Amino acid sequence: MTKQAHDDTARFIYILTNGKRRYLEFEDFESMILDLINTHPSLTHLLSAVQFHMSYVEVVTCRIFWIVNRSWSGRITAQELRGSDFLEVNYD
Repeated sequence: MTKQAHDDTARFIYILTNGKRRYLEFEDFESMILDLINTHPSLTHLLSAVQFHMSYVEVVTCRIFWIVNRSWSGRITAQELRGSDFLEVNYD
């Protein structure tokens, strides 16, 4: 992975796409957000509401694209990620 992805942004894209693309698409965020639902202490109220999991994933992903995907292409590029604070916010 580190031979192809030389910085945090490229590694993030590589992990979410399983190394298949150099940009992110809507569905690439599903597993990450489902993991957040299952592990984040502030989201425990969603654990028992399984019927809302996919709706939550969709809303969060839409917000990510609204903020980060400034080209409105439906693809988040490494350049767009680097130009946002998305990764820094997620590290906290």
